[in-house]
Amino acid sequence: MNSTKIKLESCVNIRTGLVLSRKEVVFDISSHVYPALSLRALPVDNDIKHNLLESYSASEPLKEGYFTHSDDILLSLSAPYTVALITEPFTNLLISSHFAIIRIKNKQIDPHFLYWWLLQNRQEFYKMASGGTIMGTISSGYIRKMTFLPPSIELQEKIENLLQLANCEQRLLLRFAEAKKRLVSGLLQNNFREKN
Repeated sequence: MNSTKIKLESCVNIRTGLVLSRKEVVFDISSHVYPALSLRALPVDNDIKHNLLESYSASEPLKEGYFTHSDDILLSLSAPYTVALITEPFTNLLISSHFAIIRIKNKQIDPHFLYWWLLQNRQEFYKMASGGTIMGTISSGYIRKMTFLPPSIELQEKIENLLQLANCEQRLLLRFAEAKKRLVSGLLQNNFREKN
């Protein structure tokens, strides 16, 4: 295994999303309407809210590079530096300039591992932010220059399997908690009706 740190830019392509005001059609009817991912639609890491996607009307067809692809990693450029790994249901969304788009170009990096690594190193973004610590912003250039020491692809895949298992367990626990809440609510309502 390589024991030398590398810059992120050596294994990924990084760019920012589209500055939406540059291509937006405000009053005229546009034939180029896209679902757009805004900061509101991604309030928590990896938790895109479909109902909060915005409709964006463009003055012309937009370049494919501004849309989400499977295994893209999005990183908001302002606090709290939300990170999302794009999966199949969330492809083809227009990405605004509030996000850095990180695309793997090196088969020695697993996107799930890099997503996890960025989450673990989020404090670095707060240290390097401009404009204060609460609402400070970072640049895609800063992300490019970040250094890290990737483990072997085999170890990255093991980490990915553990993460997916943990995510599955978390989803099951949430479903269980919601089902239990409905059960208790139903029991309380039935009990209240019986006494009245």
